[in-house]
Amino acid sequence: MSVHIIGAGAIGLLLSYYLHRAGQDVTLITRTQEQAKEINKKGIVFKRDLFKDQFNIKAISFDECHQESIDCFVITVKSYQIEGILQRVGAKGMNFNSILFLSNGMGHVSLMDSIPPSIKVAVGVVEHGAMKETSTVVKHTGVGRIRWASVNDRTYDLDFFTKLNDPLFFPIVKEDNWMKMLEEKLIVNVCINPLTSLFQVQNGDLIHNRYYTQLMGAVFNEAMTILRRNDKEKMWKLVIEVCEKTAQNYSSMCIDLKMGARTEVESISGYLIEKALIETIPHPTISFIHHAIKGREFQTRGGGA
Repeated sequence: MSVHIIGAGAIGLLLSYYLHRAGQDVTLITRTQEQAKEINKKGIVFKRDLFKDQFNIKAISFDECHQESIDCFVITVKSYQIEGILQRVGAKGMNFNSILFLSNGMGHVSLMDSIPPSIKVAVGVVEHGAMKETSTVVKHTGVGRIRWASVNDRTYDLDFFTKLNDPLFFPIVKEDNWMKMLEEKLIVNVCINPLTSLFQVQNGDLIHNRYYTQLMGAVFNEAMTILRRNDKEKMWKLVIEVCEKTAQNYSSMCIDLKMGARTEVESISGYLIEKALIETIPHPTISFIHHAIKGREFQTRGGGA
């Protein structure tokens, strides 16, 4: 099975390693030719605790992609990049049988309608911690799961995930309800990412500092109300568990803000705000934190956010 991963960030590099280790035919599609050349020359270095491994993988830049038949595209880019990626894939006339979205937030949900019905669509959520140290080095900072679900074909199965499943370090879980799964990840993301970004702290600080925990609880309650969820005990337990498991990690949004890069806040808290406004649901805490992040982003990017 031919798997092409679009995006050579932390998650793209991490997934490439585990797919390669499972003997999967995988090609990594990078944003720049420079990164593709470097990966082809040096390979990719994978780190986990004291373990270190180096492997070779085929990498090409998006500009080098041509009309070809691909079994599955795996999208691991930032949420705000997805629309442009889909447009470029369509413009290049690339043929593919299925597509798997592994992106934060809900920004890609509305975009799935533009994909032809003959193509199998799946979405997934990544609960692993990963950090891209250089363009060719990735560190697996926290073992979690990849949960995925089919969107338009309930009988569809991702064959390469079956081979990839590693219960110890890279477990794969198939879910039945894709929207419920995305909402659960959204709740975790909105509770952790904007707050850690605003205060520039590690995930674990949100449960070790009682003032941060109170703020996180307020965000959580508003998100649960907006999404009309009635499983507060289960979801709060999940949020706390993620904070514990990734206690030493900085969220991706926190890192983006520190690096002066655009964040995914619009597809996370922005999605909830839009939904709350439509249904006239109060959301003062989420709104304040969202605009605080947008303000920080505007400042760090020199007014270019």
